[in-house]
Amino acid sequence: MAYIDDSADSPAHLSLDHILRVSAVNPAALRAHRNFYRALVHAPGPLSRVRREMIGVAVSRMNGCHY
Repeated sequence: MAYIDDSADSPAHLSLDHILRVSAVNPAALRAHRNFYRALVHAPGPLSRVRREMIGVAVSRMNGCHY
């Protein structure tokens, strides 16, 4: 497995969320997570991408999740 530097010295845009770190040890799980996210946020539907992201933030906040 490749080493990922997520220390305080690494740029913020290169840091990984915990769910991605966990999924990264299993490439199939990581692909499934990415595909699920894309289906929820990027696929055509009645809500805009911005609205979907806002709903995700609101639900995360209500659940006490810092993501």
